[in-house]
Amino acid sequence: MTTQRGLLPACAFAAVIIGIAFTVVFGTVARHNVQAATAATLAIDADPTNGTGACNPVDARRTVATSVAFSVALCLQDSQLAPVNGGFNTTSIDVSYTGISAADVASDLSTDLNSNPNWNDTGLTGPTTWDCNLANSTGAAPSASPSPATIVCSTVSANDQPVTGTVLLATLNFDPQASPVTSPISWGPGSTSLLSGAVEAFCGDGTLVCVNASVTVGNAPRFIDLQTHSAN
Repeated sequence: MTTQRGLLPACAFAAVIIGIAFTVVFGTVARHNVQAATAATLAIDADPTNGTGACNPVDARRTVATSVAFSVALCLQDSQLAPVNGGFNTTSIDVSYTGISAADVASDLSTDLNSNPNWNDTGLTGPTTWDCNLANSTGAAPSASPSPATIVCSTVSANDQPVTGTVLLATLNFDPQASPVTSPISWGPGSTSLLSGAVEAFCGDGTLVCVNASVTVGNAPRFIDLQTHSAN
């Protein structure tokens, strides 16, 4: 049998075509396959103005100009899944950030809801609102030093409040920033928790998924994720 020089035999050519088709078809499916969530997730939405509103979608990063006020939203996704299981009664949220100016407002010591950041007043769980200063002490929230700055707020209800899907827990409103900065906005591991029935789940305990975000103000350089090589 003779073959033309530089051409593949028919069987080899068919194998190549099948291989390419397999890679294209199945590779595309794999890249677009979204794995179903297996646990409730706390996620920080860096841009509540995007999409149809806060938490829809949840944006991992955002860039804003200096001297422009901005907000981040605190979201609970897939709330029907464990450990939330469609309802919870107590929430304690610890959020930290770096490089963003923070200030405790002395006239607001009862709850510290109107400091910088300004924590929205309405609590999700029941008639009570958020409280960022349970001890009513000066300089409680936010705590700007040592870095990173932190703000810890909680809301309590006598009974589990039913929730489903994605819900907005709270919004943090930051004053304009004078200097460029890129700040991670992070959940406090071991101190951010949800109480569902008698079961309390914490960020970092392996049952409650917690996803952070970042905000870039001005022309500050973004962080580079060395694993994904993507800018944050």
